[in-house]
Amino acid sequence: MCGIIGFNWADEALAEELASCMDHRGPDADGAYSDEQCSLGHRRLSIIGLSETGNQPLWTAEEDIGIVFNGEIFNYKSIRNDLKEQGYEFKSETDTEVLLLGYKEWGDDVLDRVNGQYAFCIYDKPGRELFLARDRAGINPLYYYWDGEQFIFTSEFKGILKSGVEKSVSESALDYYLMYGYTPPEQTIIEDAYKLRPGTYLRFDLDGNMVEEQTTYWEASFNTTITTKEKAVKAIRSELDRAVQRRMIADVPVGAFLSGGLDSSAVVAHMTQHTDDLNTYSVSFDKQDYDESQYAKKVADQFNTNHTTVEFDANDLEELLPRLPHHYDEPFGDHSLLPMFLVAQVASEDVTVALSGDGSDEIFGGYEKYKLFEYVTYQEHAKPAFKAISKFSDYLPRKLQRYALYANLEQYQQYANINSYQYIEDLTEDDLAVYEAYKPYFNQDHWLSNAINADFNLYLPDDILTKVDRACLANSLEPRPPFLDKNMVDLAGKIDPRLKRSGGEGKAILKEAMEGILPDEIIYREKEGFGSPIKHYFRDELKDFVKARTVDYDEHDHFDHLDIEGLYEAHVDKEEDYSRMLWTIMMFNMWWETWMNH
Repeated sequence: MCGIIGFNWADEALAEELASCMDHRGPDADGAYSDEQCSLGHRRLSIIGLSETGNQPLWTAEEDIGIVFNGEIFNYKSIRNDLKEQGYEFKSETDTEVLLLGYKEWGDDVLDRVNGQYAFCIYDKPGRELFLARDRAGINPLYYYWDGEQFIFTSEFKGILKSGVEKSVSESALDYYLMYGYTPPEQTIIEDAYKLRPGTYLRFDLDGNMVEEQTTYWEASFNTTITTKEKAVKAIRSELDRAVQRRMIADVPVGAFLSGGLDSSAVVAHMTQHTDDLNTYSVSFDKQDYDESQYAKKVADQFNTNHTTVEFDANDLEELLPRLPHHYDEPFGDHSLLPMFLVAQVASEDVTVALSGDGSDEIFGGYEKYKLFEYVTYQEHAKPAFKAISKFSDYLPRKLQRYALYANLEQYQQYANINSYQYIEDLTEDDLAVYEAYKPYFNQDHWLSNAINADFNLYLPDDILTKVDRACLANSLEPRPPFLDKNMVDLAGKIDPRLKRSGGEGKAILKEAMEGILPDEIIYREKEGFGSPIKHYFRDELKDFVKARTVDYDEHDHFDHLDIEGLYEAHVDKEEDYSRMLWTIMMFNMWWETWMNH
């Protein structure tokens, strides 16, 4: 991947400066351009077509259209052949030039042809327009700022934070962050700054100085056409293999993350069908209840990979924490970034690309939370009874208290509450407003399809993929998730949701597809993935570090409504596990100290 930056005024020096703050995303080359209409900057991580002819901004032969591009187009060779038949000539071997000339030939219809992970901006000089687009799943990030005068786009939020614009915290985004650990769709933590949503493109009119169009060109589909196990298993095996093969295309070394769970193990199993020299990487913790390294080792031994286990303890965490706000330049509440960052750091010493199992839980219904949502959903017939007793909920057992409350919520609100960091017992209008982000995605016929649709559009791009992108690119490592291949996602949408979750078993159909390929011990065990034992560290080795950055931190008043000291003491005294909330508060404060307090 790479880093891109641009804005609607002339300042090549600023474009170079802002691009340089993302040099970790592209240590191999840099480039900048400026004219009276706009400025562009780029940092390159060379993956395909390593020569200087692929440096960016990259221009057509006529120099009328240019591009800054972050990502990979995996089917670029077939598109290149199509363009050659149309008479186009190429000066590089890059997928970047294919995308550029594809846009020149087909306009925004080129997005229907590409299969990849990408975020890019095309500068159309004659049309006096900037065209920005982001891939279907949101694997690659793309932010923009627009206050009616200044327009800025960037791969990382720091490109906006360091540009000199006014920085005012969005209270609605902060409320959402405290609830879910990440900022809302489209919004960011700063007023007038936005995330371009996955599967969306934007046109900025340089003459009119305005965003003239923002269009969703792709959405996840749930048109069930595959209803038998046999057909689904066959399709999953063949499509996953093709998705893995596409992501092994590179002119640099390729490896894989291996947690020892189903998803990463399935990816590794397919990779070894196409190479006999594969590097894999996993994490080992000093807390036994979070250590899954023995399962990763079992898979690595089965497929004869060159396996590395990254050991992790509280000292590693304390050393890493001060570095995080630079890379996670929006507040980020998912502490599983810690092992992800450390394993990426080690992997980057050997490889430049790493495949992962991310996206499988979202498209095949694998999360544990689906068990609770399934139970709640099946209580729909009992809603009248629950509503009748809800007024007496204080006198009910705790489990029935929860369902008495759920009975008064719509299905999307029920699921939003399940996903929240805080279980809200006294719902206010503000709480319900935060839940509204889930509403557009509850438009399917089956409860699981609704939950998957919401997670694919919210949790996946704004939490999971953000976590992986920042952790990997901080170490100049490109992550590639085969489960989020366009064709793989389309296939999953066609599979009957009753096959995805069967008999209370998540990812049931994927597990069946992996039988005979992976051991049952790997397929059917419960897993943590790259989880993090911060609940232990926050009570022992790191409790003073946390206290200084939560209870004792008073540089802003955004958390005056929270009983932070009570959360901290209850956690340290082992009355409750409040590690997620303490982490979320701490990360905001460290972000504030890095980006707002200077």
